[in-house]
Amino acid sequence: KMSIFVAIPSYRDPECQNTIKSIYAKASDSDLIFVGVCLQCDLSNAEENIDLESLRPSHVRVKRINYKEAKGPCVARAICQSLWNNEDYYLQIDSHMRLTKGWDVALKKLIKSCPCPSKSIITTYPVGYEIPNLIPAYKNAAFLVATNFAEDGMLRISGKLLDKTGEGCISSRFWVSGFAFSESSVIAEVPYDPTLEHLFFGEEMVMSARLWTHGWDFFCPLKSIIYHLWNRSYRPTFREISDDKTKTRMHLSQLKVWNILNMTPPPSFKLQSEEDTTITTNISSEHNLGTQRTLADYETFSGVNFQNRKVLPIEKPAAEIDFLNPILDMIFKSKAHVQIWIKYYLLLVK
Repeated sequence: KMSIFVAIPSYRDPECQNTIKSIYAKASDSDLIFVGVCLQCDLSNAEENIDLESLRPSHVRVKRINYKEAKGPCVARAICQSLWNNEDYYLQIDSHMRLTKGWDVALKKLIKSCPCPSKSIITTYPVGYEIPNLIPAYKNAAFLVATNFAEDGMLRISGKLLDKTGEGCISSRFWVSGFAFSESSVIAEVPYDPTLEHLFFGEEMVMSARLWTHGWDFFCPLKSIIYHLWNRSYRPTFREISDDKTKTRMHLSQLKVWNILNMTPPPSFKLQSEEDTTITTNISSEHNLGTQRTLADYETFSGVNFQNRKVLPIEKPAAEIDFLNPILDMIFKSKAHVQIWIKYYLLLVK
C-alpha cells in the first residue's frame, strides 16, 4: 500500500485544524496518510498554537514558528517538505481546504492513468467552499490558464471551469501551489527554494518552469476532488508583518525568479535599500531550471513568453472538452450562486 504525505503551510489560520480533520475523515485509508504542517502562529496564544498532533497521533508532524518570524509561503512550503519521511506520494495544499470522500484513492487512480505516472502532477485551482463545510453541487473542475503579466512583472494564472466532468484528467500547461499531487520523488528532484523569502506572486510561475524543464508534466482532473476557501476575510495573512526589510527580501526573491527565467525587472521595480544581491544570481542547480527540457520549449508549450511578458490565448483545453460558458462560469463562482444553490450543497464534515 502506498502512503501519502500532505504538506500544509498555515499562517494564523483557524481553518487549519478543520482541513486536517477533513483529510482524515474523508480518506479511504487514513492509516496511510501523514501530514506535515508549518504552523506560523502566536506561540503564546492557545487558540492559535493548537495541538494539531493530537488530531492524529504519530501521523501529524508540526514545525512551529512565531508568526512575526514568518518569511512567506515559499519558505513555509520548504519547511513542510523537510517534514517528509519517505512517504510514496506527495500532496501539497493550503490550510483552508475540504476534501471529498475517497480523495486518496481518487488521486492515486488519476496519477496511474497518466502517460508517465512517475513524472506527472495532478494540479489545478480548486473550486471554492464556504465555512463551515458547504461544498457546491456542481463538480466541474477548473483548468489553469495564463491571463497576463501584472505591473509587478509576475505572471497571473487563473482557473476557468470546464464544460464537462469525468473520471480522468487532461494535459495542463501550468502548476499551482495550492493543489498538487504526485509521486514524492518531486520533493528531492525539484525542492522548494528556501531563499525565496516573502514571495507570493511569482511562486507558481517559476515552479511551473522548473518542474516542466525537469521533465514533469501537469494534468487537470475532470472533476473536483478538493475544495479551497477563497475568502480571506476571516484570517490575517503574512502581509501583516510587512515592513521595509521584508519588502527588500521580497524584491531580492523577485530578482532571483526573473534571473532564473531570463527576465528583466519591470520599469516599476525598485529595491528598498542597498543590499547584497548575490543571492539573486548565485542559483544552485537544485533550485534552478532542469535540463531535460528547455525554457524555450516550455514557452512554446505554455503560450507564455517570459522575456517579453506576453501571453497567447488558449482556445480549448482539449479536443473534446471546452471551457464552460463564461456566464455560467461567473454564476457558479459568484456569491449569488452560493446563496441560491446553498440547499444543494453537500456536507463533507459533520
